[in-house]
Amino acid sequence: MEKPNSKSTVFDDSFESAKKAAYHILSYRDHSTHEVTKKLSAKGFSEERITQTLLFLKEIQLLDDQKFARAWSRFRVEHHHYGPIRLREELLKKGLPTEEVGDLVEHLAQEYDPLHQIETALTRRYKNPADLQEQQLRRRAFDYLRRKGHAPQAILSVFRKMGVMT
Repeated sequence: MEKPNSKSTVFDDSFESAKKAAYHILSYRDHSTHEVTKKLSAKGFSEERITQTLLFLKEIQLLDDQKFARAWSRFRVEHHHYGPIRLREELLKKGLPTEEVGDLVEHLAQEYDPLHQIETALTRRYKNPADLQEQQLRRRAFDYLRRKGHAPQAILSVFRKMGVMT
């Protein structure tokens, strides 16, 4: 006797299946509405089913773009020392509205001093700031901080403050 195939050849586009898939997606970490939409769409759910599922998730407060953006940004700033440029870029990629992203990044710049974030990232990566006197190493440090999303003027300001540049 043959074993039945565990994978069905017929796709189930039901609300229950879409909810189950969304729960699975959100079980790992919070996601933006845009991310959940893309993931459900990639699984083959119809637009109507995706919309219905998103409304349900928002209603039971499992999907909240503002909450997601705040948590994502705080984590990136506190643990990775990301600057406003990189934060803005990442949040826009996650499908958040430009106005909300701008407001959030501005708020975070007031909450977390960007110059302090640069200094922390620098001292974490380069244990001895005196090493940054060498131009090649200073250029690498500058590029490293730019990739983290910090503004060139702010980076140079921190270099001057640390006595790395005159």
